[in-house]
Amino acid sequence: MRWFRLSLYCLPLLLIAIAHFFLTGLGHREEAAAESITFAITSEPIGIDPLTEQDPVSEEIESLLFDTLVGRDPRMKTEGRLAESWTFSSRLRLFCISERFAAQAWAGLEKSRPQWSGWGIVDATLIKDEIRVELNHHDEARGPGQLFALIPPELRAPVNVWRIHTRQFPVESFGNFRRQAVEGWQSRRTWSGEEEGFIEVCSAGNEANFERELRLYYQSNPQLEARIEKQPDLPYLHEPGLTLFLRPGVRWHDGRPVTVEDVLHSIDLARQSRNQPVLASALRAMLSVEPEGPLAVKVTYRQRFGPALEIWEQLPILPKHAWHAYSPQRPDLRPTGTGPFLIREWRPGGPIVLDRFSGYFRNPPENRHLVYQRVLESRLRRILFEIKAIDSYEVQPAAYRSLKTNPDFKLVRGPATLHTHVVWNLDHGPFRQPEVRRALAQAIDPRQFIGELLDGQGIPVNRLFHPDASFAPDPLPMLIGHDPSGARKALANAGYENRLRFTLTVAAEDEFQREVARYLQRQWRRVGVSVQLRLLSYGKMSGIRSGNTPFEAALLMDPLPWHADQFSRWHSSEIGEGLGNFNRLRDPGVDRLLERLRAAYDPAEQHRLATELQGTLYNLHPCLHLALRDNARVFHPGRTEVVDKARPGPSEERRSVGSSLLSLTHDLAWWVERPEPAESPAP
Repeated sequence: MRWFRLSLYCLPLLLIAIAHFFLTGLGHREEAAAESITFAITSEPIGIDPLTEQDPVSEEIESLLFDTLVGRDPRMKTEGRLAESWTFSSRLRLFCISERFAAQAWAGLEKSRPQWSGWGIVDATLIKDEIRVELNHHDEARGPGQLFALIPPELRAPVNVWRIHTRQFPVESFGNFRRQAVEGWQSRRTWSGEEEGFIEVCSAGNEANFERELRLYYQSNPQLEARIEKQPDLPYLHEPGLTLFLRPGVRWHDGRPVTVEDVLHSIDLARQSRNQPVLASALRAMLSVEPEGPLAVKVTYRQRFGPALEIWEQLPILPKHAWHAYSPQRPDLRPTGTGPFLIREWRPGGPIVLDRFSGYFRNPPENRHLVYQRVLESRLRRILFEIKAIDSYEVQPAAYRSLKTNPDFKLVRGPATLHTHVVWNLDHGPFRQPEVRRALAQAIDPRQFIGELLDGQGIPVNRLFHPDASFAPDPLPMLIGHDPSGARKALANAGYENRLRFTLTVAAEDEFQREVARYLQRQWRRVGVSVQLRLLSYGKMSGIRSGNTPFEAALLMDPLPWHADQFSRWHSSEIGEGLGNFNRLRDPGVDRLLERLRAAYDPAEQHRLATELQGTLYNLHPCLHLALRDNARVFHPGRTEVVDKARPGPSEERRSVGSSLLSLTHDLAWWVERPEPAESPAP
């Protein structure tokens, strides 16, 4: 009788499911079984635009269409992708007061030439009043200290740094000054922040004469509305370099070869984007980027830059020859990439079908096809899975316990690094007060949240960086306890007793996020806080992270960062449209930590600074930290080889070489490297 009632309940959903799949996606199952895998997704993907933050499914598909220069292997170590290898270098430029003093300093340096190799110095040259030192690594800590100790301080000229803001034409106007001014020769290096309306100038020589002429020039051109800011002096100019060597023989989906021109084109596109603040901030650290032959590109940075290599994990390489014909809003135009899959079909409301790219440079995927089918209703997803109309779908933590013991479901889970948190706009009146932010945190019990919404399948937030990162700080102590009465009292003391109101922005397409938002709304109501929910599409939500969508508070779920450089996320200079400090945090202590962390090369130093940054941010409460949870998907027990077959066995020579967001964790890959042929015995 029980099964009869259950069948009556499920019959309407089952009939809808069968009709839906016969009309839109069943044709793809005929070619399928062992060579195809069909994923159920919960919303319509926005489209393909690698230079804009997208919804999770769109970003997943982008990761299968396009490649980056470098990436992470299953052990989270940096590995080459389109770049086969790379080398670091460094140039130091030391200036003397005059050419005569430079010649005197050079004579002393020449005597120490036999020791240069031990100091990591490749070469050094004298050019008028400048001594240039070439190092064999991007870190200038090994040797120049001994070298410069040989140059008396009275012979050196410090590097003066100026930032010149103008209403328009910052580069052209300074170029005119340099050509016309008597002291223009003192300008040794310029860097343009033209989008922000300024130019940075490094000069060396007679500082008083240079500043006098510089200010006189801009005062005589009032239409430029110039503002000159003197920055701290530098002892010398340090210009670290990174040369990336492209992998030969890599081709686009249309058969054309990948060249340095494609890399330069992709960098230009990323610089113009206002929707990738982390990448854009890193690219602003570059002084220049130049080709060095058909398969190498040389990047020179303005100063010490710890993430010199890892930033290239974030830049998708796009085809210069084909990108002009592609509109990001039209994925049916089938953009050309180098990734393991290419688009066969993408219809609004219909299935998205990806075909294996047989020319993939890391060997073709073992799956010939991937199909993404939109199924909005959670019960319907489960029914379709049970009748094997779909192969996999994402499940929420509340279902983990029942599925784990069900022999009909193979549950595959990733690590608990998905950070569920509320971000506050610190320019919004009430949130300017740390007491208010702390009170709102005291009103929420993270352990109750984990028990009720995650069914215990999560942990309180005890870290703000990925635990597997090489520099990862130690876990945090739990600093804020659950105290509703204390929250009420703190709000009353801040002038918000029963009168605090704000809007919480949530992703409309995410069922779990909506449930979390309603939970928070109920808990805050108990301490006299009124919260209105605002539902936005994924596209609008991504605008929050890039400073392009205004908000008061927003519920976000982001993976913990595994990069030490968090400059764009928290530095006060990164506030505004197209920039990454969307919390709008302004704290001089945080700024100094971020600057030191960005310049750090040594993992031990990164660990120390990241630990201090993590504690400082936690105490400032720019976010309400709710939980760390994982992602999980279910597969049919007989279909798990689709994922598992890429895992190397104890006696196998192959290793997994690719992964994706939908594979949940970095060690679940969908394609493998073929074993290299055994070497022939020596004759």
